[in-house]
Amino acid sequence: MNFLNEYRVYRSRELLATGLYTHKQIAAEVGFCNEFYFSRVFKKVIGISPSVYAKGVNRKEIPLSQFRDLCADWNERKKCALY
Repeated sequence: MNFLNEYRVYRSRELLATGLYTHKQIAAEVGFCNEFYFSRVFKKVIGISPSVYAKGVNRKEIPLSQFRDLCADWNERKKCALY
């Protein structure tokens, strides 16, 4: 998994949480070529599909704090990539 795709997925989480955009719109906004590739990469990075993530966040079943470890790990990789 490359750094750019991981960044796109983390950015897409914010858009999914709003519930205002379709997967196609989110994929285009964050830079994926289509919503199918976006879904595949999202599931690889986060562990669940964008649909399941969006439903869980909107129902408050998935607290955003659950992903702190993933974000911390991503931030560490980002720092390493800069050096």
